[in-house]
Amino acid sequence: MAQTPVNSLTFNGTDGTITLIAGCVAGASLLLRAVWDSLWPFVVAMLAGVVCAVTGFVDMSRGQALFSDDQMFVSVGWGLWLLCIGSVALLLGVALCAITQARNSDWTIGAELRELAGNPRELTFAIASALCAIATIILVLWAISV
Repeated sequence: MAQTPVNSLTFNGTDGTITLIAGCVAGASLLLRAVWDSLWPFVVAMLAGVVCAVTGFVDMSRGQALFSDDQMFVSVGWGLWLLCIGSVALLLGVALCAITQARNSDWTIGAELRELAGNPRELTFAIASALCAIATIILVLWAISV
């Protein structure tokens, strides 16, 4: 088998899986935010956005390094560009929403914990958010190990 720049690297296809799962985690946490008035879903979505952004920009730099200046019409694919742009848009949007909510409410960690203790529905939402955060952390560890 002839070695080309593309098949000589260790692209084994797991980066797409990582970003797809992280995107689903971000989407699930933002859907959870629609029914649960808390900052925690924003934190989970931010973590998932960071996973996508880091994966995208690392792959972008690897891919651009493959193609030298003498190959003028070759570059990384549109999906990788879309991943990087979408990740940055997700991070900016979630940051704006979180900042706006924090400014417009009297949110404190103590009030949040007291509300969780007294309301089983809020506790269910907190558990779902924690599971999304755990999934994101697992993705980060998986991305680092690959």
